[in-house]
Amino acid sequence: MTKAKIVMLTALALLIECPAPAQEKDKASTQVKGQYASLDGLKMYYELHGTGKPLVILHGAFGWASAYPALAKNRQQIAVELQGHGHTADIDRPLSIEQMADDVAALLRHLKIERADVFGYSMGGNVALAMAIRHPGVVGRVAVCAAHFGPIEEAYEPATFQQFKNLPADFAPPLLKGPYDKAAPDPKQWPLLVAKIK
Repeated sequence: MTKAKIVMLTALALLIECPAPAQEKDKASTQVKGQYASLDGLKMYYELHGTGKPLVILHGAFGWASAYPALAKNRQQIAVELQGHGHTADIDRPLSIEQMADDVAALLRHLKIERADVFGYSMGGNVALAMAIRHPGVVGRVAVCAAHFGPIEEAYEPATFQQFKNLPADFAPPLLKGPYDKAAPDPKQWPLLVAKIK
């Protein structure tokens, strides 16, 4: 198990009262068929894993739906792919933390889930916080890993912020681009996703 996975699962265990990752074997997730929800012009992809109290899992920038087998024993995980990511095609609107939070809240309403805990990694952590602020009635506990506070230019050192803002047009690390190419409805939209995330 990678260090990042251990950190994320430990954060979930502490904040959402699940067994710690060390107590579980790292088993492969059972094959799950993804589904789509039509939400105000966005055809959002999501996967349901396990049963129990709902837990929304939000990926980081350039990410895709991820579920954690160790949690599937006592949680229904709702692994989401946000606008322009993975199987969820981009639509003609800006990519904003607030809009993505509204999309996930709309997905919960679509699924008739009154309240769910939320775990978000990086950009997904910011979406989780925005959900708690904008939709407090549908959010229970929130666990956040590797997200920033406030405006990004204030959260990072100036050199790090400039590096992020100056991502080259051909930014396409295989670790991110490979899975995107396999899942995206139109892999040619990658440069637009990079531009929107910047």
